[in-house]
Amino acid sequence: TEAEQRAHRRLSVLPGAFTAGLAAAVLGDADGTDDLLARLVHRSMLVSEGALGHERRTVFRQLATVRSHARHALQDADEVRDILDRRERWTSALTSARPRLGTAAEVHWYQRIDDDYATVRATLTRLLIDEPCDEGGRIAYQLTHYWYYRERLIEAGRWLQLSRDALRDGDPVDA
Repeated sequence: TEAEQRAHRRLSVLPGAFTAGLAAAVLGDADGTDDLLARLVHRSMLVSEGALGHERRTVFRQLATVRSHARHALQDADEVRDILDRRERWTSALTSARPRLGTAAEVHWYQRIDDDYATVRATLTRLLIDEPCDEGGRIAYQLTHYWYYRERLIEAGRWLQLSRDALRDGDPVDA
C-alpha cells in the first residue's frame, strides 16, 4: 500500500535495530505505527528481532539490501532532509530526557539508548562530522554518563572531541 511504501522508504534512515517508538517519530504517525511495522514484517521488508532483554522493547531491523532500496526511494521522493531531521529531533529529545543520576528511571533511560543506539550514532555522525552543529555537541554532552556506565570511554572520547569542535560557543548545556 502507499502507507507501507512510505514507511519502507522513511525507515531507511535507521541504520540498525530500532524500536517502534523511534519508527513512529520517523514516520510521523504514532497511531498506525505498530500496524505498519507488523505489515512490513509480514512482507519481509523488516525483521522483528524481539526484545533485547528482560523488560525491554521489541526491536526491528531492515536488511542492508532492503534499506538500500528504501534509501533510493527516499531520495526519489525528495524526503531525505525532512526524515533525517525527524530522526535528529527524536535523538535530541531522547538524550535531553536523561533523568537525574541515581534514580530508577536512569536504568530505563540507558536501556532506551541501547535499543536505538545505531540511530544515536548515525545522528552523531551527521551532526558532528557531516554537518557539524551545536546540537550535535549537546547530544554528545548528554550521553557522557551513558558512555561511562556502558564502558564506552574510547568511543566517548572520540565523540566528545568532535563535539568540542562543533560547539561554537564552547558552553555545554546544563546537566
